[in-house]
Amino acid sequence: MHSFGTHALAFGLSAFVGGFVQQLLMIAVLKAHGPESALIPLLGMVLAISIVFAAADRRAKTVSGLDITAGCLVGSFVLVGAVALMYGYANIRPGIAGDLMYGLALLLDVAFLLPAGVAVAIQWWLLRRRPAPAA
Repeated sequence: MHSFGTHALAFGLSAFVGGFVQQLLMIAVLKAHGPESALIPLLGMVLAISIVFAAADRRAKTVSGLDITAGCLVGSFVLVGAVALMYGYANIRPGIAGDLMYGLALLLDVAFLLPAGVAVAIQWWLLRRRPAPAA
């Protein structure tokens, strides 16, 4: 089990890098102007990810518990993103706001799920190394 400082470092670093990736993707892919308003929901997602990893770290006896947790989180992000894109693409209609659902699905994937996946990878990488046992 890791200390509070290790979990705080994992949260801080994953929030910083996830936010950086989010801002880059929103500007480059979505051509967003003023995308900083999306940082607060991403911070909530990273906090939830940190809580899940802290609970898994507390319960896991080996590193494989954290591996399974990271795999399940990334798998669920991929599944939600794919379903959202399929639903959005299926609902494209001509006319006003015909591609609204597709735009929302793209926003979900680019602005939240990809940066959250980066946050999961960072937290997994930082927490999978077990501290030396106390003598």
